[in-house]
Amino acid sequence: MTGGKLGSRSVCRNIDKGLPASHMIEIMFKLPPDFPLGGISNVPSILMKLAEQTPGAPLAGLTAKVTSGFFLFGVSAAESDVQRNRELLKERAWFDIPIVYNNGRRAVLAVQKASPENERSRKHSSPGAVKMNGRSKRAQIKLNMAAG
Repeated sequence: MTGGKLGSRSVCRNIDKGLPASHMIEIMFKLPPDFPLGGISNVPSILMKLAEQTPGAPLAGLTAKVTSGFFLFGVSAAESDVQRNRELLKERAWFDIPIVYNNGRRAVLAVQKASPENERSRKHSSPGAVKMNGRSKRAQIKLNMAAG
């Protein structure tokens, strides 16, 4: 994602009973006005992985584009999906976030959940911080995971 960054991403329990989602994942990208790929048109899914180079398993749910660069992923609340989604979120250390740019090109962001040991060693990190690995850059973003 040359010239842009993942501004924030958070996971929280859904409290809106009208939405068929157990949790909502908010994904926000901060792109410069002259971004060469024209912006981000879609985040089609979120996958959970055991390690950076292993294949991912998709979370059951749907993505909605809220505004330019801001997406909500509703984690399915269907009875058949809830347990599997919880296990994936709890047990897998990596997120894959596929991206579709406005010009049709695609990319995948790999995001690692930070371990408690790494958190204690970083003076300025907040609990739940995760590491975003780009091709040549690293950035810190926050992951706010609601209990349960």
